[in-house]
Amino acid sequence: MFDLTADRNRDWLPGPLANETYRGATDTINCGWGIPGSDGLMFVDVAVVPAESLEELTSALNQSAEYTATPQGDVSVFARYVEDGIGTAIAYAIKDDLWVIADGTMMSIESAATLAVEAAQMILEDAH
Repeated sequence: MFDLTADRNRDWLPGPLANETYRGATDTINCGWGIPGSDGLMFVDVAVVPAESLEELTSALNQSAEYTATPQGDVSVFARYVEDGIGTAIAYAIKDDLWVIADGTMMSIESAATLAVEAAQMILEDAH
């Protein structure tokens, strides 16, 4: 599998704080899927990040006019469209030291948020 997160120094997230936070991850893993018969792609990245860094990111996202915040229980969820010439939706699900990033083309921000939350919930349930 092509590992897009192998180089944590590559800026690929919208915003310098998000990239800085991602570079501070102690562990990452990702998975990607192609949408058959299209140029569409979607990815889920999971990062373990010091909770203090995620608190700073969450605070900045709450203050941003570019992200829609839609908390799901005790999971903080943020989503937005990225103007990249393709039309990409990106969503973050954040809880404690867990950061799940779901992004892709040909998806709504609601779909990206749902994917991020469901992945986070599965990870959190498995951890208990």
